[in-house]
Amino acid sequence: MKYKYDLHLHSDWSDGDYSLAEISKIAKENGLRGLAITDHNVIASENELNKFKKECQKKSIETFEGIEITTNYGGVDIHVLGYSLKFNKKILRNGLKKTISGYVERWRKTSQKLEKFFNLKINFEKIRKERGIYKFLTRFDVIKAFQKDTAKNINELIALTIRKGIAYVPYGHYIMSPFEALKLIKKADGIAIMAHPLTPERSNFPKEKTKKIITQLIKKLKDKGLAGVEVFYPLHTKKQEKTLLNLAKKNNLLITGGSDWHGEKNKPAIKIGMAGLNKKQFTKFKNYLKKSES
Repeated sequence: MKYKYDLHLHSDWSDGDYSLAEISKIAKENGLRGLAITDHNVIASENELNKFKKECQKKSIETFEGIEITTNYGGVDIHVLGYSLKFNKKILRNGLKKTISGYVERWRKTSQKLEKFFNLKINFEKIRKERGIYKFLTRFDVIKAFQKDTAKNINELIALTIRKGIAYVPYGHYIMSPFEALKLIKKADGIAIMAHPLTPERSNFPKEKTKKIITQLIKKLKDKGLAGVEVFYPLHTKKQEKTLLNLAKKNNLLITGGSDWHGEKNKPAIKIGMAGLNKKQFTKFKNYLKKSES
């Protein structure tokens, strides 16, 4: 583990492998001193969050509430991270209802395409029921159902469901714009950070055009209250990190970082603490968050 402060982790409330209770133990075992759970489009129940915070506190691990909202901007998938000392959960959850229900239909269509491709039949409603009505239904929930009856491994199945894959289903009208996500996060008493800006597989366009679109978008979002950018990320190259550091400095934006860890099943190549912040950067983030919510 390289970093002790990892602000981008996922639990089983979205597409992570582990529960919050398990993550507190794993974080301690791996030497983390600060973290944030940033599940996709959902935040854990108040009960689970409170237990998690208490366990982390016992282990001398600082925690913040977080979320990662999926958005789209002119053909480029943009993920917006939200952080808070304590979100207004009612506002956040109400604002994400349309996104969550839209995703259910997206994965239903993905499932149908995979059924046709493999000449199989699965019970989609059973997948939904087993997932639970409060947790976020994900690509991996569908993929796991097909793993049982195909000879494909998880990476092969993922490839079928992303851009250019035979089972890819584009986002529908339910997906927010990054401006809407930013507005929701701020309304819910949080700060907004653009997640992993320079990951080209999230775009319909060539790498350089995508970079230009995102660079311009960051400036526009800054004018609307964007707090920072996620600079340190496992899939960012050193060159990309330098570009983002310069962009953050030029626009007076906060620097954040995280591994985007999910666990061994869903993203085995990504390790907890693989990317993140050093103590100085983490302290700056913490102070910014406290000041913004005082």
